[in-house]
Formats: sequence, C-alpha cells, structure tokens
Amino acid sequence: MIRNRKVLGGEKKRLEKLIEKVSNRYNFVIEKRVSEKIGMITIIHPLESDLEIFTN
Repeated sequence: MIRNRKVLGGEKKRLEKLIEKVSNRYNFVIEKRVSEKIGMITIIHPLESDLEIFTN
C-alpha cells in the first residue's frame, strides 16, 4: 500500500518528530531523502510492507 500526502513546511518537522517516536516503538525502517527542492520521508513497515511518502 502506498500513500502520498503533501506536507506543509511547519508540519514537516512535527511529522519527523512523530515518525521518530513511532519508528522507535514499532521498529519501522525510515529512509530520509532530501533534495534541494523536495524533502521526502519514506516509511517502510517491515511486516506489512506499507510505504508512505511525504513530500513538501
């Protein structure tokens, strides 16, 4: 399952903190890819193979 969602600038930092908490608790694998124009957070759930991509 892949979910895409636009993220506003202020929301991105809040999301990153939330993702850190969730990843520590549930053993998510987090990849952060940041380019000049696009900040992308990819969350991969090892059991369900869920993939969420947040772009701003």
